[in-house]
Amino acid sequence: MEEMNVGRERAVFAKYKNNLGSNSYRFVGVFKISGVSPDNDEFLRYDRISERVRIIKSTVSKQLES
Repeated sequence: MEEMNVGRERAVFAKYKNNLGSNSYRFVGVFKISGVSPDNDEFLRYDRISERVRIIKSTVSKQLES
């Protein structure tokens, strides 16, 4: 098994097909690794820690325009 990064946070999106047949993505939440699954040590357990994510506007594009 790969090295486990306990505490690492990930934004998770579910992929689905919309009514028009195109792929779409739905935000599920922010998850954090909490350890190894007690049922099977080949699987990691994730806990949802937030249903929202803060988006910060980047200043990089403003620097590139100058």
